[in-house]
Amino acid sequence: MLTADKIHRAELNAEEAPAAEFAVNRQEVKEVRSYCNVHGLWSVK
Repeated sequence: MLTADKIHRAELNAEEAPAAEFAVNRQEVKEVRSYCNVHGLWSVK
């Protein structure tokens, strides 16, 4: 997840649920990216 001044990153293991939480105000979020080894890179702005 990208904000104006930070990159928030979570690395997950295969046995973990595909979810992550970050303590960020929604208005600060500029873009959310996720990489899937099957579907590739996903991005939402």
